[in-house]
Amino acid sequence: MKLGYNVVMKIITHPNKLLRRQSVPVEQIDDDVRQFAAELTEKMLTSDGVGLAAMQVGDQRSIIAINIEDKFNDLGLPMPMVVINPVIMEAAMEKEEADEACLSLPGIIGPVNRHRQVIVNAIDIDNRPLHLDVTGWFARVLQHEIDHLNGVLFIDHIDDPKLIRKYDPKEIEK
Repeated sequence: MKLGYNVVMKIITHPNKLLRRQSVPVEQIDDDVRQFAAELTEKMLTSDGVGLAAMQVGDQRSIIAINIEDKFNDLGLPMPMVVINPVIMEAAMEKEEADEACLSLPGIIGPVNRHRQVIVNAIDIDNRPLHLDVTGWFARVLQHEIDHLNGVLFIDHIDDPKLIRKYDPKEIEK
């Protein structure tokens, strides 16, 4: 089923100033929000992303789509999933460094230190509360996407610009 947003939905790339805006909370889950969330999810999947924030397609609402492999999904949540109005409530002191990339910074990768574990409160597409206590890859993806909702890009976490490298996503898939 083709929905209306897909016709115009494009991923905004750096240095577009729209990526630096702050998101606004979703006040009510209605048909427009559900349709947008479905299209955001479709855009993420067709772009081979593991996460996509509404801000990355020019929408200021606090909505993210996530799709991580089952082996990284400790909670057994169905994927892909939509997370609305996410807030990091708690973050572990322990951090891990790993390379990150982003659909809004195509062809760039770099090492980012992220909290190993986070607790995130949000709501799902059916307006049910979500309490996500996640570690590892799931925690990293959530932090990356929540950063987008706050106008922060992964490169902002890298102190030494020499650590930011170019890459070909097709090479990584091999």
